[in-house]
Formats: sequence, structure tokens, C-alpha cells
Amino acid sequence: MKLTIESTLSELLGDEQGKEIVEKHLPGLSDHPMIGMAMEMTLNQIVPFSSGQITAEALEAIAADLEKLL
Repeated sequence: MKLTIESTLSELLGDEQGKEIVEKHLPGLSDHPMIGMAMEMTLNQIVPFSSGQITAEALEAIAADLEKLL
């Protein structure tokens, strides 16, 4: 399955390369105390709850890096 920013956090963080990409652009996300509640959500779905920490630029960069995965 190809990972995209529409993949759930569970899918992204459960994949070694996906997690590396997410952590590159959003350091500490996988260790956030509330992450368990968001695991079945996409990055786009958690943006409103991120207090501005997940920016459009970060999403674009994550999407671009995910696109490079085989």
C-alpha cells in the first residue's frame, strides 16, 4: 500500500520509512501524549487540533517525501 498524507497515522507511523518522514517534518509527533487518540485519523484531520504546529508547508513536504517512496 502506498503511503500518502491521507493514510492514517497508524499506517504512517507503523511503517519505518513513513515514521521517519513524519518525524523529519513533525519531530516528536509519534511521542505526543495524545497520539493514541489520533491513530485512526489522517494528518489533514488532526491539523485543526494541532494548535498550528502542523502547517501546510509541513504537509506538503511530507507528501513530497512520501511520493518518493517505492
